Amino acid sequence: PVHRGRVHRGLTSAGKKSRGLRNKGFGAEKIRPSLRSHGRRGN
Repeated sequence: PVHRGRVHRGLTSAGKKSRGLRNKGFGAEKIRPSLRSHGRRGN
């Protein structure tokens, strides 16, 4: 595993924006805490 820094984990402010952590309300339920965890939910 090489890509381990903040940038690669989407923790920079641009990364958070692209992950949609800036939004609240309808539609934001699906992206917290992360896109991946939502993909694993209910599996």
